[in-house]
Amino acid sequence: MAEYPKMLFRIGTEFPYEGKMLDSLVVGSGDEEDVARDAGFVGLAKAMEAEEPAKVDLLDGTVAEITAALPDMDDDALLALLEAEEAGKTRKGLIAAIKAEIERR
Repeated sequence: MAEYPKMLFRIGTEFPYEGKMLDSLVVGSGDEEDVARDAGFVGLAKAMEAEEPAKVDLLDGTVAEITAALPDMDDDALLALLEAEEAGKTRKGLIAAIKAEIERR
């Protein structure tokens, strides 16, 4: 029988641990654990064995998803993102949002 609360992990962005970036989640019941496992959360040992997923290109996201990530990016990342967008899909709203975030700083 499982004991709760229980902490689960997955490869993510929340915090570094032994050379990997992990996300964590505390579950308090079997139902919560089932939902967490469906979302990719596992015990720490399994999370550490997991391969980090291939980097997903941020520019594959929607304008809203990308815009929401802009405040957390450093200046170099913003400039690289702007260059990539201008060389790729050239979404005017996104380019304007990136430039506005750069100017805001």
